[in-house]
Amino acid sequence: MKKICFITTIPITVKAFLQKQISLLQEEEFDITVICANAEELSNVLDSKVTFISLPFKRGADLPGILPNIYRLYRIFKREQFDIINYLTPNASFYSCIAGRLAKGKNLIYSQCGLRYIALSKPAYSIFRFIEKVTCRLSDEVQPVSASMMKFCIQEHFYSPKKANLIGHGSSCGVDLNRFNLEKKEQWRNELRQENSLTEDVFVIGFVGRITADKGVNELLEACKPIVSKEKILWLVGPFDDVSTINPDLLSWAKACPYVIHTPFVNDIERYYAAFDLFVLPSYREGFGNVSIEAQAMKVPCLVTDILGLKDTILPGTTGELVKVKDIEDLKRLLNEMTNNKGRLKKYGDEGRHFVERYFSETDLMKQFIEDKKRKI
Repeated sequence: MKKICFITTIPITVKAFLQKQISLLQEEEFDITVICANAEELSNVLDSKVTFISLPFKRGADLPGILPNIYRLYRIFKREQFDIINYLTPNASFYSCIAGRLAKGKNLIYSQCGLRYIALSKPAYSIFRFIEKVTCRLSDEVQPVSASMMKFCIQEHFYSPKKANLIGHGSSCGVDLNRFNLEKKEQWRNELRQENSLTEDVFVIGFVGRITADKGVNELLEACKPIVSKEKILWLVGPFDDVSTINPDLLSWAKACPYVIHTPFVNDIERYYAAFDLFVLPSYREGFGNVSIEAQAMKVPCLVTDILGLKDTILPGTTGELVKVKDIEDLKRLLNEMTNNKGRLKKYGDEGRHFVERYFSETDLMKQFIEDKKRKI
């Protein structure tokens, strides 16, 4: 039986991006090992035949943990002799590529989900750019999650075109079109709006993601401040993450404003997209931005930043619009234009569903991931 090891920093990455792929690989009779911090949390979402190994990985800078974690992985790789070692997320990938090389591992695959250093300032920018470059250099193959990120990294000499392998048209997992079921959209929309005392004629500007500066939340709040009213509300769905990065005055305003709704992390996000009229993500950095294609799967038009990865998730002028990063005035302008043109939004919504069905179906993308791994071994 062929052996594959997936390594991520924290378990939520496995739940979000790898769960379906792992299940399908098991059906193909692969022996699967998952390594991450608190791996036991995955026992209730993955098959009991999956081997879980917990290591003390941490997010963010963890200088004391670098050498011990590389050594731990080295010992595991030496002992298990995996046929494929597939890693994603910055810290886990950095440890794994070094440990994999030292252990003379086969098929070291880096699933490049984003460029963490992009939104940083020096000296952190230089340090994390170096780490990214090392990870790419030591990997046998890099699988970038978007075409624009792949093009950028080739231009920056992170890796050669020969080493790059874009699966499908991008995305780590695509969209489950059965879960994001248009036949249930009206029902979900009515239910959620009734639960939140919103009539059908209230326009909902929706956001899904971590409530933090990197996701453009400061710009979103600032741009929505003069717009929201009884007829036009902002709905934020997602957990607070490093709330200190949010402007305290804007945060206080949002918490007190009756036209701003906040819902923490939810497991039925498809129902919330159904309640939105426009999805907005003014993020500073994204490897791809699955939330954008999820919104489009529910026929919700999108307004997202013109940045690497995220710009690949829409067809500008067809399924949504691109806004300049960190540009509040441009965001205000586009919000005003889009919220006052329902005909345009309906067209964008209809085209968005077709776009996702054609390029980002989970079923089609998973087939390509599985075939790619079978070819390697």
